[in-house]
Amino acid sequence: MIKRLLILVVVLSGMIGCGKKEKPSGEILPEDKMQAVLWDMMRADHFLNNYMIIKDTSLNKREAGIKQYNQILQIHKISEETFKKSFAYYRSNPKMMWMMMDSLSRMQDDAPTQKIKPVSDTK
Repeated sequence: MIKRLLILVVVLSGMIGCGKKEKPSGEILPEDKMQAVLWDMMRADHFLNNYMIIKDTSLNKREAGIKQYNQILQIHKISEETFKKSFAYYRSNPKMMWMMMDSLSRMQDDAPTQKIKPVSDTK
């Protein structure tokens, strides 16, 4: 009887503990802010890989990426340390990270694309 009660207490406390959503400390970026920063970083990577590297093959990809990331952090008015702590926090909470990345993926799918009209030969 005591063994069953102990198992029940352990299971219930585990369920209650899993149901609680940890609130990030003031050092951790809120989800919407973190998502905006990650979105800008993904776009910067795309620009770097698809435009800058192609035009300038002598460009050091690592240095150029770090420079762009630092600019993004400045635009969002956050420090590198705050970003790293926030990223570590979200990585340690896979459900939150998955939801954030899923939203980013949908943003990418919904992003407008530039359509170029063909030039007509009519004069």
